[in-house]
Amino acid sequence: MVARTIRTRTGLFLTPSFTGLDVSNTNIFGGRPDLIGDPNLAKDQRQYERWYNPVAFAIPGCPASKPLCSASERQNVGRFGNAGRNLVVGPGIFYMDMGFYKSFPIHETRKIVFSMTSDNTLNKVNYGFGRSPGSIPGINAPNPGFLSNLYENISTRQNNYMRQLFFNLRFEF
Repeated sequence: MVARTIRTRTGLFLTPSFTGLDVSNTNIFGGRPDLIGDPNLAKDQRQYERWYNPVAFAIPGCPASKPLCSASERQNVGRFGNAGRNLVVGPGIFYMDMGFYKSFPIHETRKIVFSMTSDNTLNKVNYGFGRSPGSIPGINAPNPGFLSNLYENISTRQNNYMRQLFFNLRFEF
């Protein structure tokens, strides 16, 4: 007998942010940036080291010539950034697990069952931005757009792992 499980999901939508001075004058440090371009790269341009386009955002209060300026160059503009929620499409996931089972009858009520199962059969790497669902590193982080972590589902504690093979021999009576 052969059994398989396939789990697939498109990417989660992620919200961009920045860290630093309070440009909105609300005692909130950081926040949402201004949107000045398309944050999503074409599918053929997405790589783990550059998943989205960080230059599509500007920090409110920065001059137009330098959209990701340092904290000393920012002006208090008294407003939040205009970038909406869930603008960046994150990476999807794909897992395929398989199992092979064979029964060998010994007697009418007894048998030996051999099984071989594999997790992540295709050995596909699934990347993610980190443990917090829907969050990505700030646009003014050292490596914006970088997929720094492997995918982890914190609700089920399912980690991204390399291919694993399990062999089992069971006697049933």
